[in-house]
Amino acid sequence: YTYKILIWDYKLKILKSKIKGLDIRSNLNSRRIIDIIINDELINHLITAFKKFDLETIEYKPFTRFTIAKILDEYTEGKLSKLLNIILKDRNTGCVKLEINKKNKKITDNLLILISTAITHLIGIPNFDSMSGKFYARFSIKHKDNSDSYLRKAYLNMDLHTDGTFVKEKTDWLMMTKLLETNELQLTLIEEPL
Repeated sequence: YTYKILIWDYKLKILKSKIKGLDIRSNLNSRRIIDIIINDELINHLITAFKKFDLETIEYKPFTRFTIAKILDEYTEGKLSKLLNIILKDRNTGCVKLEINKKNKKITDNLLILISTAITHLIGIPNFDSMSGKFYARFSIKHKDNSDSYLRKAYLNMDLHTDGTFVKEKTDWLMMTKLLETNELQLTLIEEPL
């Protein structure tokens, strides 16, 4: 019993601690979700630190994925990896929502994939995605979609399978990154006689 209290005290201490480059807060809609906002200071550091890495490098050199994870974790003084694992392994939380400043023009799709890769490798080793042939999958969700994948359907609930339905390995966690969002506005011009 005392052991459980000590662990919970440790979890609370990490959850409430200040972590360089991050703002951590409770989600407004659910107590199980922890919001982590990656500030521009950290983004700028990662832009510089990740310059020598491209997607091909992280796809074909697995240890490079751990290198970029180490870069991210060292910036946060080793606290981000601990925080993510505590949140994801605790049934009282279990979910992290990471956010960035969407107005930062330096943020590219490739940078977001590198950051997502670093984060996933702080948690563990991701499953291999057999459809994409990579350790990550990248696809578009459109207003209308004729594919057979529910993941690509914009207006369906995303029922995530972690039971081995679509992969051979056991899946303990999932990470999804929104790279781009566009809202299409359809205008109809009506000509009026002068």
